[in-house]
Amino acid sequence: MLFRSRLEGRRLEPWNLRELFSALSYAPSAEAENVLSELAKRDKRFLNEYDWLVALSKRNTLTAARILLDLICSASFPGKRGSHDKMDFGKKLSAFMTSHEQFRKEVYERFPNVADGSAKSVLEYAIAEAADAEGVLLLVRNGAAQDKRFRTTALYTALLHVLVEQTPIESSGMQQLYSLPAPELRKGLFTMVVKGDAAESRLATECLAAIDEIRDDYGHVDAEPRHPDVATGVPWPQIGLTEPI
Repeated sequence: MLFRSRLEGRRLEPWNLRELFSALSYAPSAEAENVLSELAKRDKRFLNEYDWLVALSKRNTLTAARILLDLICSASFPGKRGSHDKMDFGKKLSAFMTSHEQFRKEVYERFPNVADGSAKSVLEYAIAEAADAEGVLLLVRNGAAQDKRFRTTALYTALLHVLVEQTPIESSGMQQLYSLPAPELRKGLFTMVVKGDAAESRLATECLAAIDEIRDDYGHVDAEPRHPDVATGVPWPQIGLTEPI
C-alpha cells in the first residue's frame, strides 16, 4: 500500500518520520489512521512523539478517536513522556468528545473500568475539559468511590465548563463570560446528596456549594431556582460543609 511503501527503506524511528506524520494527517485515505495506529502498537515510543499525536488528532474521525482511547487505556501507556505529557492526551481526547457525541458516550462507559492510574487521570482530565452534566455526575461517582475530596478532583474545572460560557468580544482580543443555566445538573447532584452514600453525598454537597460560589462570581441565572430540588423537602444550602470550597 502507498503509506506502507513510504516506510520501506527508512529506519522506523519516530523522529525520522515527522514528514510522514504531516502527510498522514491530511491524507484522504482511512488507511492513514491504520498506519498511525500500527506504528504506536509496534513501538510505544511513537506515543512520545508529539507529531504522531498531532497527526492522529487532525484526522478528527471517530476511528481516530477510538484509536487514541484504546492506546491510552492499553497496558503499555506510560504516565509521563519526554516531549509532552498526559494533559496533551487529555486535550486531544476532549476535542474528540466535543466533535463526536458517540465517542463521548464511549469514554463515559470506559472510564469507570480503567484501572491504570495514568490512563484514569487522562480520561478524568478529558471529561472535565469537555464536561456536560452527565460528565460531572460521573466524576462525582468516581471521586466518591476513591474517597477523594473536591480539591483533589477535576470537578471545579468540569463545573466551570458547564456553568460558564465564553464568547470573544469582537476586535478586542478579550472574552465575555456569562452564566449558563444547569437545573438538571444541580438536581442530579442534590439527589446524590439525599440518596447517595456518605462519600458521594459529601462530594456532591461540595459541588453544589462550588456552583453557588461560581454563580456569585459570574452571575446568577434568573430562570434557575435557588433550591436544586425543592420537592425533596430537604433544605439548601446545608450548614457545616466538611471542607471549605
